[in-house]
Amino acid sequence: MPGRIPKVVVIGGTYVDMAVRCGQIPSPGQTVIGSALSYTTTGPGPNQAAEAALCGCQVHLISKVGGDTFAQMAKVSLAEFDVNTDYVYSAEAKNTGLVVTLVDAAGENASCIYTGANSALLPQDIDTAEQIISGADVCLIHGRLPQEAIVTALRCAKSLGEKVILNPTRPIEQHGRQNSDLPIEYFS
Repeated sequence: MPGRIPKVVVIGGTYVDMAVRCGQIPSPGQTVIGSALSYTTTGPGPNQAAEAALCGCQVHLISKVGGDTFAQMAKVSLAEFDVNTDYVYSAEAKNTGLVVTLVDAAGENASCIYTGANSALLPQDIDTAEQIISGADVCLIHGRLPQEAIVTALRCAKSLGEKVILNPTRPIEQHGRQNSDLPIEYFS
């Protein structure tokens, strides 16, 4: 079918990455002065969604952000790539996921990740998005989300006959499930 635009649904975490350049990474109890600051929307959800959009796909992102200014920043950034954020839910009592990275003069770094609202993505959030999942050519699911949301997304996609690409990010056994319990076959 020439001219048909592929439809992709991405289910993954949304973060804001703040990087500070400093002469050295501080030791415990030490304070150092930063020389540069950058911040950007990142995470497996936005990154995969933007990549698919740049390839010419129609993309919907299913994710969760906090009730803070970073949430709006993430949505504006995604809109710049024409990623639909109708199913980027808000967890008003939480903050948007955040990665804070310190980079020293030699380029070495140390990071701290706060999962924030990503840990509040619920099976109900996936169920609410069933209509867009049903129209997708493929669902890209990132495994660093709550187990119940991942399993719900996999089962939903399978019941609708949709193709799935799962990035488990860690062995499925760590989720407390055997590989045979998953609703689809996957390759890691």
